[in-house]
Amino acid sequence: MLRIFLAALILGCATNARAFFYDGNKLVADLRQFEKAERSDPATEYQASASYVGFVLGVHDTISSSLCSSGNVSTRQVTTVVGKHLNEHPADWGKPAHQLVAKALRDAFPCRKK
Repeated sequence: MLRIFLAALILGCATNARAFFYDGNKLVADLRQFEKAERSDPATEYQASASYVGFVLGVHDTISSSLCSSGNVSTRQVTTVVGKHLNEHPADWGKPAHQLVAKALRDAFPCRKK
């Protein structure tokens, strides 16, 4: 009985699995809330705004050793760089969010090849 339950559980989970859970479309929706928060819009969904900031900073912190920036980069700089990239590349919004953030940051803070 336990084997049947485990097999059903595994099959049920496998059919709903995705390669990524947070895509560019969701990231842009959260970016819009971040932009509202920056304007002090009373209709801001602050949880979505915080999700945008947290996700972007999480990716930044994960790949920061591969980025080359001059001096300290602020949270505002990082979130603005990513927001600008997203707004300029709407065709990419269907891609995984982490890929979009990483590309934006690597484009903005490239390391010179030796």
